[in-house]
Amino acid sequence: MVFDTFLSKFVEIDTSKTSFSLLSGKIKLQNLKIKDEIFQMFDLPFVEVAHGYVGTISIDLQMPFFYDHAIKVFVDKIYFVV
Repeated sequence: MVFDTFLSKFVEIDTSKTSFSLLSGKIKLQNLKIKDEIFQMFDLPFVEVAHGYVGTISIDLQMPFFYDHAIKVFVDKIYFVV
């Protein structure tokens, strides 16, 4: 899927936990593990993040006019273990 290319830089995508409807333009990803490399990007001097998860990422493409309309991305429940 196209969104894999962008999101896979940040999270590990398990396609079995992915649902999408091409006609409605809705994509839903659940229980995504945040890649460890992302935490190093922030370079926090006082906190070491062990791992993190995103509960849900929902994408609304507003098909078939997504070229003319905004793409809406909703992120729900981000967890970090420090």
